[in-house]
Amino acid sequence: MSVRASTEADVTQRTRAMIGASGDLRTAETRSTDGAPGVSLASPSSRRPGSSVRRALVARLGLAAIGVFSVGTLASCNILGPVMFIASDDRTPAVYELPPKKATVVIVDDRNSRLPSRTARDKVAETAQKNLLANKAVSGEVIDSESVQGIMSADRFTRPRSVTALGRAVGAQQVIWVTVDSFSLVEDQVRFLPTATVRVKVIDVEQDKRIFPGPDQAEGHTFTVQIRTRSSEPPKNEADRVRAQNELAERIGLRVAEMFYKSKPREADRKIGAS
Repeated sequence: MSVRASTEADVTQRTRAMIGASGDLRTAETRSTDGAPGVSLASPSSRRPGSSVRRALVARLGLAAIGVFSVGTLASCNILGPVMFIASDDRTPAVYELPPKKATVVIVDDRNSRLPSRTARDKVAETAQKNLLANKAVSGEVIDSESVQGIMSADRFTRPRSVTALGRAVGAQQVIWVTVDSFSLVEDQVRFLPTATVRVKVIDVEQDKRIFPGPDQAEGHTFTVQIRTRSSEPPKNEADRVRAQNELAERIGLRVAEMFYKSKPREADRKIGAS
C-alpha cells in the first residue's frame, strides 16, 4: 500500500472513531440521567450526573480529532514523503595533487642548519609522511625518510648530491623537497611565538624536473607556520625548549602533508602546553 493510501485509510478510521465517540457521549448522558447502574461519581452532591463520563468521552473525542487533523496535515504537506539531504564538503582543497601511484619520499633539506637539531628535522619528515599515508595522498610506496637522511649525513664531507640523485638512490620516483628557511621560538628576541618559514617543491625523479610549483614560483611554494602560546615568556629550561621545538617541527610536517590532500578547515593553532 502506498504512503498516501495508507494515510487516507488512517484518516477514515479516525473520523469513524470521532462519530462513535460522539454517539457514546449522548448514550452515556442519557443513561446517567436516568440513574443507570455502572456510573460512579466522586461527589454526587457537587457534580451533575454523568459529568465524569462527559469529560472522559470529550477527551476521547478531542484526541481523535487531533489525530485526524495531524495525519491529514502531514499528508497534505507531503511530510511523510521522502526527504533529500545534500552533504557539503567544507574541507580545504589540496594545493597540489601528487601523481598517486609513484614511489614518494620526503626530503627535508637543512643544509643551512636552520633547524635546531636532527631530531627536529626527522620529526618534520616523519610527520609529513605519516599524514600522507593516513590521508591516502599517494597510493604508491612512501619511502622512509631516514634512508635519505643517512645518505645526506654521509655526504657532509663530500660534494652534496642533487635532490634528484638522492631520490634515485633510495628508489623514489618523486620527491617532496622541503626547505626550512627560518625556525625560531621567539619574536624580536623577547616574545615566545614559535614560527617557521618553509618552501616546498615536488621533483619528478624520472624526468629530473620540478613538477610543482609552476615557473612563477621558482623558489618553491612558500608558507609560514606559527603556533600561539599560553604565555609570551620564552621557555626557561632546556626540556621546555626542546618540547616547543619538536612541536613546531611536527606542525611543519603536518602543514607540508596537508598541501597534497583535502583537509579539515584549520582551527586556531592549539596553544603549546594546553590540554
